[in-house]
Amino acid sequence: MSAEDPDERIRQAGEFYFSTVAGPAEIQKLHYLIFGQHGSEWSGLLDMTSAHVHTSLASRYRVAEIIQVSYDLSAANHLIRQPPRIEADRPLLLKAIAAAKEASLSGQNASGYTIWQLYEPGFCSAMMARARIDSGATQKELAKALGKTEHTIHNWESGHSPSFLDLCAWFRVLNMPAWRYIHCTLYPSENLPVVENDETRRDELIRYLSGTSSQELRKTFYLVAGTHGSNWLAILEMMFEHVCSPLAQRVISARSVLIGYQMEHYSQQAAGEVHVMPDLENLERCIRLGTYAAKNGKAAYKT
Repeated sequence: MSAEDPDERIRQAGEFYFSTVAGPAEIQKLHYLIFGQHGSEWSGLLDMTSAHVHTSLASRYRVAEIIQVSYDLSAANHLIRQPPRIEADRPLLLKAIAAAKEASLSGQNASGYTIWQLYEPGFCSAMMARARIDSGATQKELAKALGKTEHTIHNWESGHSPSFLDLCAWFRVLNMPAWRYIHCTLYPSENLPVVENDETRRDELIRYLSGTSSQELRKTFYLVAGTHGSNWLAILEMMFEHVCSPLAQRVISARSVLIGYQMEHYSQQAAGEVHVMPDLENLERCIRLGTYAAKNGKAAYKT
């Protein structure tokens, strides 16, 4: 996703992603962040996450560690407010933190660690090839439908990772449920984590994102498909554990993100796209409201 992409193209890709590509656990957690009764504003969470992915990998993995440890300690003391039947994916977040730390220490701050590096080599190619074969389409037929060459299709099925929009186009043309392939490739021995009202949540998310403002749309899909070099599923997991933690700890984590962003921005170390910058005034407002609520013994600053 770039500044040149028009809103309508981003909306179409986003609607397709959340209707066809995003898995049940992904839908459950994002739905909870936007609509859930966790007591934090979605706008503040979005700006916090936008600031987070604009900082260096070193800053990102440290903040993620703070949130993950806070969640673990709160869970051990029965202080988390986790919605029923939505499970935290602690191994995913720990794997992402380790990958970000390794990338940062080896000088890969600009490129990040990307989603595919968390999984086995050839993960994306094998998944795409399997979906094409299951659909009955040949490489020649798929190339024609996508407006690509057969050589490009062959490369994508042989280890080359396509862009987010190309991946969406692949499954859209095949008319295949991409999230099932992603989940079954990642967790071949597990059942799909489907819970009651999943399709209702999916529909509500799509309707909300279809009607949201241009800025919110771009921030959201920059997190999903942007060039920040972090795993979207790990970002989502981090924010889910963040809102399940006590309010006082949420304030500390949010302020850590804000301070880290401000320091790197002033020293010109902050990375990211200028067209999806966080609204720092809104983030500071939410932090003030959260601080006041926590000082007065409240579990939330928004009901």
